[in-house]
Amino acid sequence: MTDGIRLVFNNFYEDYRKQYHPSPDQNSAAYAIMRCKSGLLGVNAAICTQCGHIEFHNNSCRNRNCPSCQSVPREIWIDNRSSEIIDASYYHVVLPYRLSLTISSMPIRLCFIRSSTKLYQKHYSNSRRMKSSSEPPQASFKSFTLGGKR
Repeated sequence: MTDGIRLVFNNFYEDYRKQYHPSPDQNSAAYAIMRCKSGLLGVNAAICTQCGHIEFHNNSCRNRNCPSCQSVPREIWIDNRSSEIIDASYYHVVLPYRLSLTISSMPIRLCFIRSSTKLYQKHYSNSRRMKSSSEPPQASFKSFTLGGKR
């Protein structure tokens, strides 16, 4: 998927830039996406210490707007948040400012917040206890970088 995004940027971004004049931040993100994992930013090599197998990986741009670089951190963030979800039916509601001021002055709201906070704290502490600290052993690799600038 990210190769497709990079191809779209490589093929069409210059025409887009000339017509719409994006901001410097948008330019920076677009050029980072075009260079990401293309080899232009250098290559990392990993050598297995057990069998000597070598794998080469192109460096990423680490731009916060790059879908390739942010997919793993996004999934990790989602997994971490999923353990905090309360096992109950609920709705997330965003109210207009004036209505929220009116509702915040109602005593029933305080009761709801207190009970939901207790439920959240109880659920969160239980889910923390259930996680085990043992992780499977991983193969040992020696890594080094070949060329490129970040």
